[in-house]
Amino acid sequence: NELLQGTLMWQSKTQCKTFLGSIGISWTPRLACGYNKGKTTLCQGDWADALVYKNAVYGIFAVGASSGFCSSEAQPSGLADVTSVASWIKKVTGAKLDYE
Repeated sequence: NELLQGTLMWQSKTQCKTFLGSIGISWTPRLACGYNKGKTTLCQGDWADALVYKNAVYGIFAVGASSGFCSSEAQPSGLADVTSVASWIKKVTGAKLDYE
């Protein structure tokens, strides 16, 4: 498969909670949503791919609505919010954060 990239905007927790609730998913603080209205979003094969900004992983694709999947009509994509567990990852792996 050809490697592609796209641009998603991190949505507010309120927007994310509302969207996930509308597709029957209970929001937790460890979830986030990315979206770029009118642009193609998550496609088949993207599950578990990273949302990266400036070489740092912010999220892992976890869920998407079936309506408009992989099209410009697509809904936001649900992600596991890596930032919410960064301190745990650091503790378990000994990894350094960029700003350290």
